[in-house]
Amino acid sequence: MSTNLKICNICDYRHVTKPATDWCSECEQSFCNECKEFHGFSRSSQNHATIPISDFLALETSFLSITSLCTEHNEIYNLVCQTHDQLLCLRCIKNHKDCKGIVPLSEITKNVKSSTCFQETQTGFTDTNENITKIRDELKLSLETINDEEKLLMSEIGTMRKKIDDHVDKLENNLKKELSKEATESRTAIEVLLQKLDDRKTETTKHLRQMKDLESYASDFQTYISLRQISSAVDSAESFVQSVAKDGNLEIDAFSLNFDEKINEMVSNIQQFGMVHIQKKVCHVTLIRQKDKQAQLVGLERPQIKSVNEINLKLFQTIDTKCDFIRGCEILSDGKMVFGNSSKDSYVVIFDSEGKRLLNTLKKQGRPCMDITCIDKNTKLAISSGYRSQCTVNIVDISKPEIESKCITMKNYCYGVTCTDNSLLCYISKEGIQKISLDNYKVSTIIKSGLHYGYVAVHNNKLYYTDRDKNSVTCSDMESQLVWTFRDETVLKDPLGITVDTCGFVYVVSHAMNSVVVLSPDGQEKKVLLTNINGLKTPCALNYDKLRNRLLVANSERTAYLFDVSK
Repeated sequence: MSTNLKICNICDYRHVTKPATDWCSECEQSFCNECKEFHGFSRSSQNHATIPISDFLALETSFLSITSLCTEHNEIYNLVCQTHDQLLCLRCIKNHKDCKGIVPLSEITKNVKSSTCFQETQTGFTDTNENITKIRDELKLSLETINDEEKLLMSEIGTMRKKIDDHVDKLENNLKKELSKEATESRTAIEVLLQKLDDRKTETTKHLRQMKDLESYASDFQTYISLRQISSAVDSAESFVQSVAKDGNLEIDAFSLNFDEKINEMVSNIQQFGMVHIQKKVCHVTLIRQKDKQAQLVGLERPQIKSVNEINLKLFQTIDTKCDFIRGCEILSDGKMVFGNSSKDSYVVIFDSEGKRLLNTLKKQGRPCMDITCIDKNTKLAISSGYRSQCTVNIVDISKPEIESKCITMKNYCYGVTCTDNSLLCYISKEGIQKISLDNYKVSTIIKSGLHYGYVAVHNNKLYYTDRDKNSVTCSDMESQLVWTFRDETVLKDPLGITVDTCGFVYVVSHAMNSVVVLSPDGQEKKVLLTNINGLKTPCALNYDKLRNRLLVANSERTAYLFDVSK
């Protein structure tokens, strides 16, 4: 008889060649249209289900080789010895006389595709694929961060280089080469790991396709046998993913510089321009574990959540903004500081990282700035405004200050604004917090509430906002479900600007009390960080620089302060 499954087996017995159209997994035979009809009439096979031969041939080769015949006795398997986890035909029973738990194979294979083992195996491959995707996304983001850090540190090297004489040119170039080398090695290591993850994802995608094929086309018996063969593969795939993030740690290189302390002395015996330091930074990836089905936060040397009492500030820089009513502030990734002014003379004022006022100051007559946020890394800003009938969110490019690229009109005053996930979140008076898509500028509402005046921040998919009227700070998820609300008028009155650091600590301006208060991530602890003793006078705005761990706090008039934050 021919072993060609595309030929009708019944016709082949009669030495007639006809193309097969259907397959019966229980008979393990292929049929042409005519033989399929007789197969359906036969009393022994009239309840058998057939599938198109093309669907059967679409199964993996390993599935096609599965047989229901005992390899030793050439009889049909109809029993299972659960003691030895072995399939039995009737003649095999004599070797299992003393075994308990021999059950009909039909009971074992019944509903196998809806069994817990089948579902967990399929879910395991799906979860592994999702874990790989999350790690890949984090690694790609790390590649971008490395590029940003490299550019930032190159800029710092250039700034320091201007302070020394020509005789350190060679040392400067050596340091740049070292930085580029380390950055290249870090990128290469991540790219190698990405390739391994791609290979593993291809493998798990293949297994998922196998599971779908089993579910759609294979018989219960084939499914049962195949499941025994491939279910262990999910453990192997999961072990690989967990090994990438060992014990919950995904190692990512972070770059920094330490310049030689003698660099400013301009002495000829300086032997190096500086040193490139690499340290492991926190990198969050939520992995799904098949065993316990609990999302676990993994990170590189992730610090434990500390008390607010361990947060301290040290003054790094004082900036004379020369503004008469600052409402918002932002630190760009290149270190520039941007202040939103609510006066008629200026709209947005920009300073470099050393506190020097730049020339590209944006001016908009009669349109006071309420808040400001950065959309991309260093050039594009979103500025909220609210004055009489001019209630807008304006998107501008500070590299082309004469051009206003987009003006979005709102119904009521626009106060706090922040950017997240290619969208703007705006604090709209009397309407709540609204979301503006940066793809199509469509406006939707997140928080439906009669909020009047406040600011907004986002961290780890949570929304934080102040309410000036209620003297409160609220945390909710992005679906407006309340997480916590903080209200304590002994330390917080007239709250305005709000920002969140990398660990989830919340910093809030208390405008009426001339102070800055920090709240714990759960909103249970509080600490007054700054007061009028530190120079605060009717402050309105603040911004946390997550790249450098610095806090920028701006008084309404003239003075702003930049602090180093330690924990």
